[in-house]
Amino acid sequence: MKDNIIEGSKILIIDDQPGNLGILFDYLDMFNAEIILEQNTEIALKIAESKKPDLILLDIIMPEMNGFEVCKKLKEHIKTKDIPVIFMSALNDTDSIVKGFNAGGVDYIVKPVRQEEVIARITNHLRIIRAEHELREKAKHDCMTIMAGGICHNFNNILMGIMGRAELSLLDLPEDSPVAYNNRIIVNLCERVSGMTRKILDYSGHGRFMPERTDLFTMVKEVSELLNISVSKKILLKYDLAADLPVLQIDRDLISQSLINLVTNSSESIGDNEGTITVKTGSMVCNREYLSSCHIKGDHREGLYVYLEVKDTGCGIEEENLNKIFDPFFSTKFTGRGLGLAAVYGIIKNHKGTIKVESNSEKGTCIKLLFPVK
Repeated sequence: MKDNIIEGSKILIIDDQPGNLGILFDYLDMFNAEIILEQNTEIALKIAESKKPDLILLDIIMPEMNGFEVCKKLKEHIKTKDIPVIFMSALNDTDSIVKGFNAGGVDYIVKPVRQEEVIARITNHLRIIRAEHELREKAKHDCMTIMAGGICHNFNNILMGIMGRAELSLLDLPEDSPVAYNNRIIVNLCERVSGMTRKILDYSGHGRFMPERTDLFTMVKEVSELLNISVSKKILLKYDLAADLPVLQIDRDLISQSLINLVTNSSESIGDNEGTITVKTGSMVCNREYLSSCHIKGDHREGLYVYLEVKDTGCGIEEENLNKIFDPFFSTKFTGRGLGLAAVYGIIKNHKGTIKVESNSEKGTCIKLLFPVK
């Protein structure tokens, strides 16, 4: 079916009449969407919170709670407030229709519903959702492009200053001196980080990146020395690396930079407290529901993914900020998250991957970068 935007979407239908649910299910079943049917309004609210459907079809006249009240509750909850609600009702008077829109609905279908009308309205609103998402994605990319030039240029200037002083010191030191050894490490690390920032510039300005066959175990080992000096001495940096993962076709420097950003952010979230940061690699099979809960939306296929995970015991991210942390210029109560994560977002998206974030104030934050195995 051409341009079947309904396919793969998640639609919750709330109606106390089984017959109405059956009709709507039959209308939509052919489109290969995930259709969730519920008669009880209290249960439906919990489903909406946990499943986060793309769209809700909502009856008005129901015994426990009418549709207007259900819609208001949806709009009051942080996890469901942005889900579009289409009312369906035999009430066709102007007052009821206006009340539906005032309650937060985006559309109103008068019963008895007709298949062509239902499909047309659902398709229209899913197209609006997709367009809004694409606009947000473009805005993120445009902001990162504008920022990257100035920030990476200034960062490279600082690196060159550090590297230049270290190289000058080497001229006055015996080759076997411990200080010379440390200065050579400084020069090497500065060169590596400078190369990574140049890659960020290339990616942001022209979308160019250079993939190569890479296994995450070796990549993390290579960058571990830089990670170790990126965290506070009060923080224990642990590694849990699987050595037998499928080889990925990725840009090693850009993914290394992403890992550095995540570890640095985790360190800043812990602050001056004692804490733990765990860098982990592994693989997992991701289904459609798991992928739809990730931050980078798109046509991610179900199947095997290799992941790179950074988990900390820091202050966590407030629930209302979870959907904003990859936005450029966004910052929370500590300085790390925001720009760094916006860069990570762009890099992982360019790799056709996705990102899963879990966080709370008691357990800290876990950010998982997922790469499809081809």
